[in-house]
Amino acid sequence: SVFLSKAAVRMRMTVVMMRTPFLSPLSTAEDVNVSVVQIMQIEADRSDDDSEEPTPGPSTQGQPNKGRGLRWWATPLTPDLAQFEHEDETELDRNGWTPLNYFEQSGDPLNTSVDEVYHFFGACILMSCIRYPTIRMYWSKALRITAITDRFTRDRFFRLRGSIKVLIGDDVPEDLTKRDTFWKVRPFLDQILQGCKSQNRPECASIDEQMIPFTGACPCRQYLPMKPNPVGIKNFVCATADGIVLDFDLYQAITTTIKVDL
Repeated sequence: SVFLSKAAVRMRMTVVMMRTPFLSPLSTAEDVNVSVVQIMQIEADRSDDDSEEPTPGPSTQGQPNKGRGLRWWATPLTPDLAQFEHEDETELDRNGWTPLNYFEQSGDPLNTSVDEVYHFFGACILMSCIRYPTIRMYWSKALRITAITDRFTRDRFFRLRGSIKVLIGDDVPEDLTKRDTFWKVRPFLDQILQGCKSQNRPECASIDEQMIPFTGACPCRQYLPMKPNPVGIKNFVCATADGIVLDFDLYQAITTTIKVDL
């Protein structure tokens, strides 16, 4: 404890009361002594903090003075580095492998057949004619369509939908991939186009734009707000008065070439 004389107490009373608002004019000498000890301890702690050199941290310039803020102290970084061990090349060296090689080694076989793929595309065409908000609704108890549900389970349909590939990308020339935006599905489109051209052509036909609804990732996706389906792929269609498509060509920006077959 610290003991002060009465004179010293009177001289320090005003200063202590100004620095310690919790004191009152009725405080005793012992209260003042305790307050002086606390003030001395706080000033000692501040002097110790000022003597240390803090590591540069976030700047507080231009901000209101609310306390001393945050202080950062640097700590040495000792990362745990794993030693790399070089492995000799073996027969499983994968340099020059194609995606098909990886699939043949570790891919899960689809175990499908031509008949199953045939019915899969038929189910997709039927879904485009009888539209539901979501594909899963075709297997619901109230809205199920037996032509689809009797042939596929829901999980099997989604498995085929996410696994079927129309062609192998390594077999396509590089110049064709740059010239044709729809080269990944071009064989499938050619089969549909061949069926359209095999239809009987009347004397009168109409040529107009058609929007194929599509909201996925595609560089040729268009937005036409005046169409019933504003977002999709634009298609130039030649059709009869009954709506039967005789010919079509997908829009590919400046690379679109319309062939006229007279």
